[in-house]
Amino acid sequence: MYRVIIADDERHIVQLIRQLLDCEHLNVEVVGEAADGISAFNMILEKQPDILITDIRMPCMDGIELIEQIRRDNLPVNIIAISGHRRFDYAYNALRYGVSDFIVKPINRKELNDSVAKLISRLNDECERSSQIEHLQRRVADSDADRRDRIVEDCLGNAFNCKTLEEINRTYAIDLVPGQYVGISVRIDLPQAGGVDLMLNRKCRLALDEYLRPRVAGYALSFSEYDSAFHGFVNLSENQAPQFRRQIKGLFEILTVETDIYARVAITVGVGTMTSSPERIADSVCEAAMCARVKCVLGAQRIYFCSELDCENMHAKLPGPSLEELRKLIDERRMDAVQPCVEGIFFKPRTYYLEHPFESLALVDAILGSFIALCKIYDIDIQQSEGDIAYGNVNHSN
Repeated sequence: MYRVIIADDERHIVQLIRQLLDCEHLNVEVVGEAADGISAFNMILEKQPDILITDIRMPCMDGIELIEQIRRDNLPVNIIAISGHRRFDYAYNALRYGVSDFIVKPINRKELNDSVAKLISRLNDECERSSQIEHLQRRVADSDADRRDRIVEDCLGNAFNCKTLEEINRTYAIDLVPGQYVGISVRIDLPQAGGVDLMLNRKCRLALDEYLRPRVAGYALSFSEYDSAFHGFVNLSENQAPQFRRQIKGLFEILTVETDIYARVAITVGVGTMTSSPERIADSVCEAAMCARVKCVLGAQRIYFCSELDCENMHAKLPGPSLEELRKLIDERRMDAVQPCVEGIFFKPRTYYLEHPFESLALVDAILGSFIALCKIYDIDIQQSEGDIAYGNVNHSN
């Protein structure tokens, strides 16, 4: 059964198309509806439809822009465009981007179903010819992505144990070359809390690939939904290494341009220490991830180089007396006193923590880790919602 998404800002048109479409006879299923181009694109990424029936004129991102974005990203979606105007430029632009058909409103049942039937006939022929090739290509692509993800996950998870370049290439089936290695993290912060924007994620991924591929000897990047960030490293030849700082600034500018369709999206880039030693790749990856988190202290929409930050007390731990006091408060269920206790741990002047951002983050990690561990010991449920942490029946602001 072929999957269909309908995109039109007029609700009654969407309902009309649903009514006119002979789903049972055509063997199609409507899996989603969208009222604008951005919603439609996100839905395409999520639902992976075979057919998109879209209006040309829509808010936020119109039909032509949507079709252009789909073609630019090489998404395997077949498109039927509809419009309330018999304008040549609409039809020309739609057909220029390879739409299967162009229908002018008012929509006719026979014309709509004939258009979809003709498209499905072509899809059946193509599917028969290319299924084996596509299956092979998918397996290769998935294998490459899995290898990239695995090496980055091992670096961040303290499971990277390779000592030589040959061992790395053999273990992860990648092709790093002698030269320099630098960890990078690209963190994406949306104004609203929660969730991952699939369209934004894909735009950033494509921008990273297109920018890095011709400028570095190799790279591995993996997206983490946990912190909405791409983590990994780049492999530079000796000729590429001197230009790296300039290239990172260029990458930052490209990502800023790619995300300008979104209101108040903040891009933060963290850069680890450059090293010629393959066994120190994991150290640089972890440094880059920590640098990207510095935005919590010093602000987002910046590039943070590990070499420019004070790394003193990067692994600061919660003082013993503070841990004991926290334990006592939780044992006595005095949740109202937890916040003053935590605030008392940061007893140094504010300017000190701004000058030592790694120490600030390390203390926050230590506090959260200890707090969660203690709550588990004392069997206290912790539920995190938007901006709040709830302890049992008591709710306190973050």
